[in-house]
Amino acid sequence: MSAATVAPLMKLTLSLGAETPAADRRELAFIFGVGPQGLTPFEQALAGRGVGEEVRFAVAAGDADCFFGHLAAAVRPIAGGDATAAFTARIRAVEHPDPREVVRALAETTGHGSCDCGCGCGR
Repeated sequence: MSAATVAPLMKLTLSLGAETPAADRRELAFIFGVGPQGLTPFEQALAGRGVGEEVRFAVAAGDADCFFGHLAAAVRPIAGGDATAAFTARIRAVEHPDPREVVRALAETTGHGSCDCGCGCGR
């Protein structure tokens, strides 16, 4: 196991699941700290932690987009539709990403909402 800790621009792989409502655990991999608004509250809860550590938190359905930020779309299927979902995130890997992965992650977070400007954001 790696001695790396969660820090900006590291590739983080989590096993994430909602405790309530009970749901299957899913793997979530992302580049930490590339969101357009800085660290999300979700990322702040993970900062400085190491492989094998587990973080528990609860998120009200109305706060999910703010809490997870640019990662919200990936987490919504796990959360279900309850008013509040309790989550457990287990850190499976913290790695130095390939620079192309960082550039790709940055590009994916720059979409600017619904538009027909031809930018390719698909929103």
